[in-house]
Amino acid sequence: MNPRDVPQREASKPSPEESILAAQIRVKLDRQDKIPTPEWIVRLANSGQTNPTS
Repeated sequence: MNPRDVPQREASKPSPEESILAAQIRVKLDRQDKIPTPEWIVRLANSGQTNPTS
């Protein structure tokens, strides 16, 4: 089978809720590992109401 014949998925952009949740998870993991989180990620994490499960 030729690789060009394989159907490709179109890249989808994450929803705002998914981006916020990912940022919240990143902040939590960085805090656990004592790694500084970029400020833009912290702002994104704090911008939403979605909270990751503990």
